[in-house]
Amino acid sequence: RIERSRTSWGGSRRLVSSRPWILRSSLRWSGRLRIPILSPARPRARPPPESRVSRRIPDGPARAEAEAFLRHLADERQLSENTVTAYRRDLHDLGAFLSDHNGSFDWAWSDVDRFTLRSFLGSLHRRDLASRTISRKLSAIRTFFGFMHMEGRLEVDPTRALRAPKQERRLPGQLT
Repeated sequence: RIERSRTSWGGSRRLVSSRPWILRSSLRWSGRLRIPILSPARPRARPPPESRVSRRIPDGPARAEAEAFLRHLADERQLSENTVTAYRRDLHDLGAFLSDHNGSFDWAWSDVDRFTLRSFLGSLHRRDLASRTISRKLSAIRTFFGFMHMEGRLEVDPTRALRAPKQERRLPGQLT
């Protein structure tokens, strides 16, 4: 839409998009009609998701298994790129915790037991993350270890005995 600024001398016209996700710089005028037209958006230079691997997951089998899981999510389950990115971020957080918890990058997914995962959940709680965020991260970790167990890469799924934190209860909004 076109807005006219309110000044005493009549003001000037400027382009304003009614859709907030459209950048003002991507609008242009069309000939005599003075109608805003979207110009084609420039593609962002972003590497494909497969090349963005976590720096905290050690090289070798642990990283290969994590990447196989993320490919499974993208290709076989056909989850969106944002969902796969969220799973990648949650695995990165777990890998960072395991590296700090073990004191080195020399660990494998088979070394993780339910006590280590409880320590991870405790560290998330100490970081003052919301219980919904902790539940989402736990859900991603459960999905990962379930995948590893179904593929036969782990004998026992360590997430089976874990419970999600209780969600805070919110009162419903006032109905008028």
